[in-house]
Amino acid sequence: MSISITTIQYHNANNFYHTNAMATYEINNKKFIFGQSKTQNNWHFIQEILPDGRLGNETEHSSWPIYYDYVTVLEDGNKKYLCCINTSSADIQLLELIPDGKTKLVLADKYSQDSFETFVPYMINGVLFAYRQNESSKRWEIVKLEQKK
Repeated sequence: MSISITTIQYHNANNFYHTNAMATYEINNKKFIFGQSKTQNNWHFIQEILPDGRLGNETEHSSWPIYYDYVTVLEDGNKKYLCCINTSSADIQLLELIPDGKTKLVLADKYSQDSFETFVPYMINGVLFAYRQNESSKRWEIVKLEQKK
């Protein structure tokens, strides 16, 4: 069995977006795609994904001071968040995903890596947690992340 691939839309972009710095999500039956590039001062965008699979208009775009090489969508009840991590500098940014295709900053800070190579964030009742593991010792732990006041 093989998979048939048909191009339904294309565009020559100004930037390259790596797979780990992109994510898709759905809010109120609308689908969106997020991407961040290392170029143009860490340019990011959000675009609506139309019902026929094509990309619609951008709903948000700007430059950020930090490039986040790992991006994932977190769900907590009826809210969704974009968790952006720079695995080299240990910077983390948590953004609430708004139904109009925009974001609202929840926190931006550094976190302690403590020689843990694996870091998988998740949220419960508005609190950010993460599973992390050290490759050589195989030790894993669950940590709670809170922005210092």
